[in-house]
Amino acid sequence: MMAHAPLSRQLHRAAPVRSISHRNRALTTTVRSAAASGAPADAYSRLQGIQVLRATDGSPVDLTQQWGPNEKAVVAWTRSLGCPFCQELSVQLRRDVKPVLDDKGFKLLMVSIGTPERAKDFVARTGFPAEALFLDPDNVTYDALGLKRSVQDTFFNIATPLSLAKRVMESKTGDLAQVLNGWEPWMTPRGPVQALQQGGMLVFQGPNLLFSHVDPATGAHMEVPELLAVAERLASQADCGCPGPASQSA
Repeated sequence: MMAHAPLSRQLHRAAPVRSISHRNRALTTTVRSAAASGAPADAYSRLQGIQVLRATDGSPVDLTQQWGPNEKAVVAWTRSLGCPFCQELSVQLRRDVKPVLDDKGFKLLMVSIGTPERAKDFVARTGFPAEALFLDPDNVTYDALGLKRSVQDTFFNIATPLSLAKRVMESKTGDLAQVLNGWEPWMTPRGPVQALQQGGMLVFQGPNLLFSHVDPATGAHMEVPELLAVAERLASQADCGCPGPASQSA
């Protein structure tokens, strides 16, 4: 029987696919077409009063109290601390997104399913700032927002292979390959059912939901260039005093 190289090594070896630009655009359109609708417009009120745990010390805090009434905040919900795609996203948010958001006056926060103890390992692996990381071991905030959770969307949704194919076509497999190097599965706090959870990306200004992206499937999270474009647009609207959308979804 022929031995197969580990997935991380395969990703490192993957040669760039030299395809013409309209193929990339077509794949991007297909990935987006598989996306779910956005989060509910009353997302803030649904989250009010729900406590999450600070990764720094495990203390419970109200999630919606982590940004002020006039502050803009990008809040990423990831599937779990042990999800390799979530670790990939965390590296990108820390390295490519946070410096831009800081410059534009946005807060960056992350909510994930896990424990404060496991959060230490997560921070060590990804470099994501512990002070911006919050834990929801009972997935209460996920349920409040109605984020997707099913066997179908975890294992059998076409958005997952499409998103992986897009990484390969655009030669953007390096972060995932790095994460998979030495990766070990971490059990979710409440067992296997939590491993079916999907995440999303929401942008608030105070209590107002300005933008939302609900992940349609495993690995199909919001891409960094799209998130930066949203932040740029919202920052420009704030600078000119233009009215922004009450809610917008990818």
